[in-house]
Amino acid sequence: MLNAFTIDLEEWFCSHNLQSVVQPSDWDALPHRATDVTLRLLELLEKHKVKATFFVLGWLAERYPELVQAIHTAGHEIASHGHAHLLTWQHTPESFDADLKKANTVIMACTDVLPTMFRAPAFSITQRTLWATDVLKANGMEADSSVFPLSWHPEYGIPNAKLTPFFHPNGLLEIPLSVLEMMGKRFPMSGGAYFRMLPYKVYSRMVRQLHIQGRPLVFYLHPWEMDSEMPRLPGLSRWAHFRHYTNLHTVERKLVRLLEDFEFAPLRKVYESTMDHSKR
Repeated sequence: MLNAFTIDLEEWFCSHNLQSVVQPSDWDALPHRATDVTLRLLELLEKHKVKATFFVLGWLAERYPELVQAIHTAGHEIASHGHAHLLTWQHTPESFDADLKKANTVIMACTDVLPTMFRAPAFSITQRTLWATDVLKANGMEADSSVFPLSWHPEYGIPNAKLTPFFHPNGLLEIPLSVLEMMGKRFPMSGGAYFRMLPYKVYSRMVRQLHIQGRPLVFYLHPWEMDSEMPRLPGLSRWAHFRHYTNLHTVERKLVRLLEDFEFAPLRKVYESTMDHSKR
């Protein structure tokens, strides 16, 4: 089964895990590490002949246009991660619209591509921020991939969302993140921290079980999750430190095995027929 490989392209300090100790005003003064690790990731994808979807943060594209150009030139799909990496509920509809427009302008300047797919920082399109889908639609977005169909996470998730792609009332296509149904429960497994925390044998079994249930994996990763040398920031809660730093040293090795064991493509190719339907 063909699975979707997606990257949320941002710096290590943009993560919501670190918001208690890092403010956006600090970002330019912190060590920038995304370029080197992203180039390493691009080499890994090229070696395994995999094209991916990159959800590009406008703030990063503004500072490193050559990196975004290199991603586009390598044949990867370009999508939007917004500009300032604010969570959706930290926006008003007006500021969300402005943030999206700014990101699109910057990304277009780098690639001549106007993004038509979006992923919210920290998957923050939830039941209380569904207004964002109207803003996305008004800005020409065809698809969103921000919804985690689960209930237990304190910061994201829509409990009863469908596990397969669905359309919002305004016609925007939603491609949800992957969860596995077992014993009447939903278990997140799409990537990121879930990929880092689980032993590879367990993770690969979950992917195969997902396939048995008839769904491809929508995999996601941040480049910083391959960077075991990133600075450790003081003052984080134990939970935030655990979520951000645990098992970084295992990711590249596990990622090689994932790319060897399963077939991947950009999000649009995996859901091509559904995407075509969304344009009607």
